Amino acid sequence: MALQGSFAFGGRESIEGRFAAFLQQKRFAKAAMLAKELNEACVTGGNDGAAWLWASIEQLCLACEEQHVQIERFYGMYETAVRCEQTLHHRLDALVKLLPVEDEPVGQEEEPVAAAEPSPQLMVYTFGAFRVYENGRLLDNWVSQKAKAIFKYMLHHRERPLHREELMAQFWPDEDAEAARRNLYQAVYMLRQTLQAHSDVEYILNGDGRYRLNPDITIWVDHAAFKHHIEQGQKLAAQNNIPAAIQQFQAADTLYEGDYLNEDVYEEWTFTPRETFKMMHLEMLNQLSQHYWNQHNDAMCITICRKILQQDNCREDTHRRLMQVYMRQGQRHLALRQYQQCAAALNEELGVGPMSATMALYQQIVAHSQNGRFQNLEA
Repeated sequence: MALQGSFAFGGRESIEGRFAAFLQQKRFAKAAMLAKELNEACVTGGNDGAAWLWASIEQLCLACEEQHVQIERFYGMYETAVRCEQTLHHRLDALVKLLPVEDEPVGQEEEPVAAAEPSPQLMVYTFGAFRVYENGRLLDNWVSQKAKAIFKYMLHHRERPLHREELMAQFWPDEDAEAARRNLYQAVYMLRQTLQAHSDVEYILNGDGRYRLNPDITIWVDHAAFKHHIEQGQKLAAQNNIPAAIQQFQAADTLYEGDYLNEDVYEEWTFTPRETFKMMHLEMLNQLSQHYWNQHNDAMCITICRKILQQDNCREDTHRRLMQVYMRQGQRHLALRQYQQCAAALNEELGVGPMSATMALYQQIVAHSQNGRFQNLEA
């Protein structure tokens, strides 16, 4: 790995050479420490762009270290399992030899046992670009957008059967009953054609005028996993197991690739879940930024706060946290600039000015230039 351009701060031998050597030797923790040093140097030098990159590289190195340790641990468990299985087979063979031999019935042949087929599985991504995989194969042959929309609706309500009247009213509200029924039958038929293009599995069940996804099919959905990670993170945080909680929150953040079904913003039924997931994500990021603030990990705190503001530029608590971080770093000009960005966003989006807490912090920062003292407020 060769680091070029803005990464080559200290010369190839002193910086690139050491960093590349650490990566080649899979010493990711050492690489992370070097990245952290470079990040701090960039922060001190006022190079925010490079500092952000090095902070990201540090986190990637730490993630690689964690995965490397898990792989080694898993491999050790695998070897132990193989040895146990071999011992088990040896002992079973010895046991069979001790059992009496029974006469087999004459004229009866043992019926062959059909090999169990692996259960088909759907993996569905609803955050950002909508994607469906069947047993690892991307389904990209959607011949009908209406069929695709019905699948999304059925997926969101997969815990219950959906009456055809509900589907007709949802997707053909202006059609008469007979035309809506024909459209529904045609859309469901095309949906089945898409889902069963490479399989004979019956994904869509219907009976008594109701439709549902086959409950015997294993379906993984990103927003369900997203909720699970956040819930687990909240439980771990309540138990004061902060490192494990952070891992759960980071896993949830990785899944959130964009707003829920963002290609369906004009479908009314998607509005509530989209906003719900967005708020869950923002509140989780807020907890992460609070954690990094408490840990004095200013680079990651800044990264997370900026991520929050990309989704909601009017969150004053996030603007204030950034102002606090910059002041802790001695970057008063960045703190003042952040306040100006906050005030401009509030005025443009909502037509209001900053809250009193934001104003008080701003006045403290301004006063700091006069008396040289700054009292940290709660970030």
